Amino acid sequence: MLLWTIAESVSQFGWSMKPFSLLTQSVPQELRQCVCPVPADFLFQTYQNFGGVETGDQMVGRMTERWPQPISRLARWVVQRQVVNFHWHGTLYLPLFQFDLSCAWLRNEVPRVMDMLPRNFDDEEVAEWFARPSGLLEGDIPAHALLERHTAVMEAARATRFLCQ
Repeated sequence: MLLWTIAESVSQFGWSMKPFSLLTQSVPQELRQCVCPVPADFLFQTYQNFGGVETGDQMVGRMTERWPQPISRLARWVVQRQVVNFHWHGTLYLPLFQFDLSCAWLRNEVPRVMDMLPRNFDDEEVAEWFARPSGLLEGDIPAHALLERHTAVMEAARATRFLCQ
């Protein structure tokens, strides 16, 4: 977040961040993600193409209709790092691509991929990884490729973990 704040401050004064952008452009996307944080509006815009996002409260409301103790289930998924989520202004957001909305349940592929990602990725970095095109997926976005090519997404996550160590 610090680099993003610096970039915003510099651009407000009309200065150029060209040296920084040239540096990051020469680094593969998988490594760039390990260094450069992403603003929340990017996540909202990207995930809008894959079903959108809901707040934790909205997802609990969805789950209440079908499952006992939905707050506990969702909290367990978040704490055990089984669900893609990010926070913005103190609110938990969940991209909907990872849920079977017909039954308000987490798709089996998501925790498997999450297990492969670098352990040091925080929630926002995980959300960004699923939202950015990956060279390891021929430019596809992991959130998009997950349902049809979940094995390839798992391999991309494993490779990302290796690259970010």
